[in-house]
Amino acid sequence: MKNVLLFIAFLFFYNYSCSQDVFDFYISNSGNDANAGQSKTTPKKTIAGALLPLRSFGTANGKVKIGFKGGNVFNETYNPLHSVGAATYFDNGANKNFAIFNGTEVFDTGWVRTAATVNTFQQDIPLSGFTGYGVNNVGQYSMVYVFEVDKMLEHTAPITARKLLTFVKTLQAADNTPGSFYEPVTVAVNPKTIYIHTSDGSSPNNNSRYRYEVTVRDRAINSTYNKNNHFERLWIRGYGAGNGMIPAGANTIFNRMIFGPGAGIHHLGLRGATINNSLFLPGPRNTNGYAVVFYDAQGFNRHNKIANSIFLDIRYPIYTHTSFGSNFGALELDNVIAFADTTEAESFLESANNDTVILNNIYSDKYKRGFTYCRAKYADIKNAAFIDVELGIGFSNRYIMATINNSLIKISGKTRTTGIALSDSTHLLLSNSIIHHKCRGTAPGGGSFIGSLVAGTGGRNNFINATGNIFICDVDTPNYIMTAVANTSTPGVSSDRWNNNVYIFLSGSRLYWRGVNSSTGRRTDIQSFDEWRLQTGQDKKSLFFDLRNDPRGLKAIFVDPDNGDYTLANTLEGNRIKELRAGMVSPVTCFLKKPTYEEAAKIITNDWQLTGNACRNPCLQNNIRISYQFDQAVLAGRKVQLQWNMEDERSVDHYEIMRSFGNSDFIQIGYVPAGVPGLYLFTDSMVLPGIEYRYSIALVTKLGDKCFSSTRAAKMEAGKPVTIYPNPSSGKIKLALNDYTGPVKIAVTSALGITVFSKEINSMYGGHPELDLSALSKGFYWMRIQTDKHTSVQSFVLN
Repeated sequence: MKNVLLFIAFLFFYNYSCSQDVFDFYISNSGNDANAGQSKTTPKKTIAGALLPLRSFGTANGKVKIGFKGGNVFNETYNPLHSVGAATYFDNGANKNFAIFNGTEVFDTGWVRTAATVNTFQQDIPLSGFTGYGVNNVGQYSMVYVFEVDKMLEHTAPITARKLLTFVKTLQAADNTPGSFYEPVTVAVNPKTIYIHTSDGSSPNNNSRYRYEVTVRDRAINSTYNKNNHFERLWIRGYGAGNGMIPAGANTIFNRMIFGPGAGIHHLGLRGATINNSLFLPGPRNTNGYAVVFYDAQGFNRHNKIANSIFLDIRYPIYTHTSFGSNFGALELDNVIAFADTTEAESFLESANNDTVILNNIYSDKYKRGFTYCRAKYADIKNAAFIDVELGIGFSNRYIMATINNSLIKISGKTRTTGIALSDSTHLLLSNSIIHHKCRGTAPGGGSFIGSLVAGTGGRNNFINATGNIFICDVDTPNYIMTAVANTSTPGVSSDRWNNNVYIFLSGSRLYWRGVNSSTGRRTDIQSFDEWRLQTGQDKKSLFFDLRNDPRGLKAIFVDPDNGDYTLANTLEGNRIKELRAGMVSPVTCFLKKPTYEEAAKIITNDWQLTGNACRNPCLQNNIRISYQFDQAVLAGRKVQLQWNMEDERSVDHYEIMRSFGNSDFIQIGYVPAGVPGLYLFTDSMVLPGIEYRYSIALVTKLGDKCFSSTRAAKMEAGKPVTIYPNPSSGKIKLALNDYTGPVKIAVTSALGITVFSKEINSMYGGHPELDLSALSKGFYWMRIQTDKHTSVQSFVLN
């Protein structure tokens, strides 16, 4: 790592300010509906109280911007007639609490034990809108949901405290399943009867540990058919499915949002939508349990995007589909992180009938499938990591052009598993990627074939160009996998291209390839790498390593693959691969630790970003050492210049410059956001000669962790023997005596020549004596300082 270089110069103070949007109307729990509501000092209290002016303003201007006070809870419904911008405002710029839209009501009493059951309680929920299937209803979107809130945990972890009870399909299942509920979905009557089984089995009536809430439909900002809405810094929680999931029309922006537990975005609002810097927590199960459904019923060429967002414990995070035969323009994901609840996990992303799918910086952990059901015409996947999947990427449509670059697919499971699966007429460019087939268990049906690294190659009209990849067979000894298939009818003529790849046989009974003669249809299994190259003409410049008896395991190739560091090791094998694949960037650096709900919310509320490499600890992996030097030009300006660079800043959020002198504590005098690795320069202008300053650099990670560099001292020598500071002063003045030791006589004279203060002191080496002149009147004064070596007269001002 490059050393951090510290030079002396001027460092200005960084004043962090949280910019505030200007809203047309402000709403606060402590406001008053009699107020005008057009400033933070005179907010409305409720949406209902602001409804008339909101509608009037929207009619006149075409859009209305509403500010909801941070930390407040709003239990209302707003159905705007025009586009709306809704966000959080703060009385204090440093306050980062989101405004909360709550879609539930409390039902802590009134529960009756259900006849012929042991653990189930029931209650009629008199809420309108939940009418189940039938004419003018929304069917599967109209279910009521129940939340069990831990009363104690709510004080310290309000997000985690909210548990969405598991929906079961029969009353008997509810009676047998703690923490579940049952609702007869098809009952088209109101009120609706809800059946619950509490987690601890206690009666829900005033339960000592839990309280119970039930969803309320449409308690949100329902702007389904209004375009160009903008939502920001809102926590949406406790909504049922359908229209209760903060709907919004086409071309809507969601920025810095928290959805859930028990909330999502209705798909009518996801036509040309942008979701940025947001967190998705377990939500109500609509049709299939998706958190986000991009949908296009009214046209072509829409671009939908999710960036810098986190999904936790979502069964299906993202699904895209079309309606009435229309096609999307594109779905784009950039820096999206998803962690599965393994009891519910299905696919991270599924897409149907899209024109284009663009995935960049994706990290998916423990989903059964990474990106699958892909029916996009074009798919571009870069810097993706699909960890512990059964199927990494699956193409299921004809005529797909796909690119996969610098990505990792780590396969696990006990059933038949596949890294990449091609469908008919798929053209794939696969480069600089790693497919690690790591499985433990028994192949299905009692056989030994447990899966493929790349399936579907060599098939009808499928073409692959695979270069610079590493394929790893790491399965139980009885099992074996197939690597790839290629055309053998005319070696070297096939459109397939396999070259500059690395095959690692770590464990398993065998690793094999397959040749297919396109003329005769005959298939031949090839169990020798040399024979594979001979029969197919592929992988002429590729490498094969059999490490089954090598005690180093994968560390013969990589630095620390168990923890995600697939950097090539400084070994004979690693160096051979480096020569083959010069310039390749390792797909991942480490495996992320799943954040808690509160930790993930902290990332969103503090404007941080969680990335696939955030688990790197820059405090350990970047050696921050401080050095300094003086420059005459700098000394003449009485400034201290700070300069440093870092080699790897992928997990660094910002730097804080710390300074101390004398016996004072370190204080922050500078804030530097991390950027592209390079040279940083700052200057400290608050430098006085003769004073020894101590500097340290604090590195703050994207997860909020902080570490400090070593401390180095620097002192600027003065041309004059004495410096007084601060000047002007409010009353207390220090003397910098250029390391003088001995007696000092001090006399203070007013502007009229009258001596108003005198004192004799002994100065110690390196000390800075302090005088308390706060009893003197404000004004201009002279100070005479006499030592055994010098006499100095300096002016100062008391203010």
